[in-house]
Amino acid sequence: MINIVMLSDINYEYQIRNFIRSLEYAKIQDYRLFYYSIGFDSTIDNPKVIKINWPKDGRRFDFYKPEVCLNTLNYTKENLYFFDADILVSKRFSRFPARYGSSYPLFCTSGVQHPYTFTIDGNGNQTDFNEKNLMNYLGVSERSMDYVLACFFTFDENCRDFLEEYKSFCKNEYMLSKGMHYYAFTDETPANVLLWKKGIRDNYGRKFVNTHKFSTFKVCEENNNIKKTLIDDNFYEQCEDSSEVYFYHGTKVKEENEKILKYIDENS
Repeated sequence: MINIVMLSDINYEYQIRNFIRSLEYAKIQDYRLFYYSIGFDSTIDNPKVIKINWPKDGRRFDFYKPEVCLNTLNYTKENLYFFDADILVSKRFSRFPARYGSSYPLFCTSGVQHPYTFTIDGNGNQTDFNEKNLMNYLGVSERSMDYVLACFFTFDENCRDFLEEYKSFCKNEYMLSKGMHYYAFTDETPANVLLWKKGIRDNYGRKFVNTHKFSTFKVCEENNNIKKTLIDDNFYEQCEDSSEVYFYHGTKVKEENEKILKYIDENS
């Protein structure tokens, strides 16, 4: 059995439902889904979904990630997967090469290695934000490995200490009050900097595609020979090896989701 952890606020519960439909498409039968509904009671009715109403305290729901993972260790301590709500799994997901036993979660690398965000003031001056401020704060001089995305990771009881430290940053009122200064990409920034601080070099590599488009989903599902490609010449939609695309992240556009779900239903 695999144990899946997910969370959402009330606005994204529909994506949890979509994810469950993708599990059926991938023929994943033996699973439990620990679903943390942030500040509301879920209406999902599925015997494999363990619904947990988690109190809301004003943070973006991304920052609840390490604490709900820690809570799930009270239910089970092995074979745990975390997924963001805006993910659909591929038909290949049953073959995902999950590894456990490390003292840290294992993530997938990002196609964008130096992401940044920015603000523009009233005079048109742009201020950029990335991981550098948090690295300087923690005395981390360099990366130990590539940048990873926090939309997915595997973990077990051995990761408890890492998750506790991760949680401490996601609940740090001072740092949260500084917004993008320390957390350019919400919880993803502390996840990366903590990995580098500990000198960790292990990850899954690039095992997914960022996309919101049905056309990208379909071409990757139906072809195993797409290698090191920018689909539609879009830098965001990088595909390292379609035979090892195990999920799709960023599926938020309603019209495109409907096409994907129709395909899933027809091919389940």
